[in-house]
Amino acid sequence: MPRGHRHVTDVTVHETRTFERELYKGMPVTPLSRTLLDLAPVLTELELEMAMDSAMRFGRRCLHALEKRLKNVRQHGRTGIQTLRELLEAYDGTLDSALEVLVRKLLFAAGLPKPAVHYEVWHQRRFIANVDFAWPRAKLVVQAHGLKFHLNRFRYRIDQRQQTQMLAAGWRPVVITWDEAHARPAELIDCVRATWERCVREATLLPGVH
Repeated sequence: MPRGHRHVTDVTVHETRTFERELYKGMPVTPLSRTLLDLAPVLTELELEMAMDSAMRFGRRCLHALEKRLKNVRQHGRTGIQTLRELLEAYDGTLDSALEVLVRKLLFAAGLPKPAVHYEVWHQRRFIANVDFAWPRAKLVVQAHGLKFHLNRFRYRIDQRQQTQMLAAGWRPVVITWDEAHARPAELIDCVRATWERCVREATLLPGVH
């Protein structure tokens, strides 16, 4: 809030010398790039990455505005700014859901080789699916399915058809939900690691696969 506005009760008030706002669907809001700067000191790295990914879905305007802000802001006294800079440097333009960001972190924690991201699965020149994560040699796929999109009855039918086709083509699809990733991460890591090891063993038994 602008300095001197302390009339708000029951919340923690943060004051700023440079108060900014814009309209979104008729409601006054803080610009996305400014919001990310304000969130950086109070979020974990994972939460900040999810927030940045969500903001980038509004277009490259947010990306350019954030780059400009970070050039002008001093890191001294601003906890989390360096983390935000590192996330921005690593940003490759790929938009992931919050669940995909979390699953990617868990896959890295499992110590597995880096998977291909948004990989297209084909079989006999026929496209099957664009999957979240894949290890093509092991023919293992990991899908991060959130309730918002994948419980839609049309999306559900597509998911089931793609999973059946992948199994028929020799791929092993693993579907991960938010509850598994958030509530039981250690169990999930063990499961994915064991599945990957099994797929690698099976792949080495196939003729012509190394």
